[in-house]
Amino acid sequence: MQFELKSAKTTGGVTSLNDGTMKQQVNIAIGPVRCPYNDVAAQRTIDYIFSENLTAKQIEDGIRPFAEQWVATNYPDTND
Repeated sequence: MQFELKSAKTTGGVTSLNDGTMKQQVNIAIGPVRCPYNDVAAQRTIDYIFSENLTAKQIEDGIRPFAEQWVATNYPDTND
């Protein structure tokens, strides 16, 4: 079975980790590839860690690629 990112939405505030990085929680919805039913999805809240030197635009632009990589790592393709 193949899975894909259905959505990635930030939640809560940004927290300093006091080591030059910041943390923002992201709600990630994962579902089967090409499944038309939005309620067939797993929901996870993941910490998105990023440099405190990034602009708000860079942080925002990094969320989706981060979430897509998280899904690929944690929900690998099981079609063999």
